[in-house]
Amino acid sequence: MDADADAVRVRAKISGEPISDVQYRRLAELSVPVLLVHGRDDRVVPWRVSSAQLVDLLPDSRLHVLSGCGHWTMIEKTAGFLAVVQPFLSA
Repeated sequence: MDADADAVRVRAKISGEPISDVQYRRLAELSVPVLLVHGRDDRVVPWRVSSAQLVDLLPDSRLHVLSGCGHWTMIEKTAGFLAVVQPFLSA
């Protein structure tokens, strides 16, 4: 069993939504910039299980992990969230 397939199963178990291996691998075909913003203290979907793996898979992606923040980054750390997202959207 390969590590990518294991990661898919972990994500599916956490989210409750199955993601096929084919769908997961097709993410590597995205040709647009992607910004992943995640709370370091997220206990719903831990960033090391989701965003940390996605940033390695997505060709033009960046990951910003907000400290002192859980699952709702845009609510819990609004200023920090906007400081990361606004420049990305303006680029």
